[in-house]
Amino acid sequence: MKKEYNILQYFNMRSLFIGIGISRILANAHELHPISVILGTLIGLLILKFIKIELKNNIVNTIISIIFLIYSFVIIVNLVSTMYLNHMMKFLLGIPIILLLMYILKCKEVLIYRISNIMIVIVVFFFFFCLFSLLPNVEFSNLMYTNVSFKDVIISAIEYALISTVPTFIIRYKQTSDIPIYKTYIASSITILQMMFVTYLILGPNLSELFRYPEYMVLKSINISGSLTNLENMLSLIWLIDAIMFIFCCGNTIKRQVNNKVVLNIILVFILIIASIISKYYQLILSVYLYIIPILIISLISLYLVNKKSSS
Repeated sequence: MKKEYNILQYFNMRSLFIGIGISRILANAHELHPISVILGTLIGLLILKFIKIELKNNIVNTIISIIFLIYSFVIIVNLVSTMYLNHMMKFLLGIPIILLLMYILKCKEVLIYRISNIMIVIVVFFFFFCLFSLLPNVEFSNLMYTNVSFKDVIISAIEYALISTVPTFIIRYKQTSDIPIYKTYIASSITILQMMFVTYLILGPNLSELFRYPEYMVLKSINISGSLTNLENMLSLIWLIDAIMFIFCCGNTIKRQVNNKVVLNIILVFILIIASIISKYYQLILSVYLYIIPILIISLISLYLVNKKSSS
């Protein structure tokens, strides 16, 4: 159980970086983003060490899981709509994901852990393939001085800590709340830093700040022997799988809290409708991007206050 739980948390730790975390940190910290990630990792370890949560049957847990589900749906739907199927209705793009989620939630919880065990192999393979394929395209001249302030580095570090740790509290049930995930957290931080660093060296400060999905755009530079191109459509699975596994975790937490199939399905349909509406309007998508940090802070405080473990 310990191994499977850590694997699942690995996906959760990375889930909000696609479309949000990486672009925010690169845009704010620029060439000093490695310092922000390292400091953020240390802050994140402190959060994981001192904030003890054991999810209890509470409406707050359901609301927060719904919010994160909406965020994940918006991220995936917007990415697919922007990069792959830009002529398809965004509501239709979310239907396969919601149907898959409904099917997963009909099964026992152990299925999510088994899926994570399979997905981790795919993600690790694609990660190293992407990393080594991108190395010939890096330009160290992109590490130019951009007058980043110490304040921006610290803010980015705090943002990194929140984005990488808060999703891990979504599955802190009684039987898993005491399982340590520090090594997994460090491993996920190393992989994120590596991809972030390579992305910045390829795109540079201006393009890294311009693109909403720099981690996807950099994959476009990968080609094999000049013949195999457009590999980004397949390799972007390293990020999509993170978000989809987090969707499974959020859905399972809602299932645990609601414990009613009809109500659960109504909530999931509601989430799909809200996410589709947000994805339709640029201002709403921008709000999702801008207000992620306050929402993470409120979520962490709320989860702690209503679910803190008794010391007695």
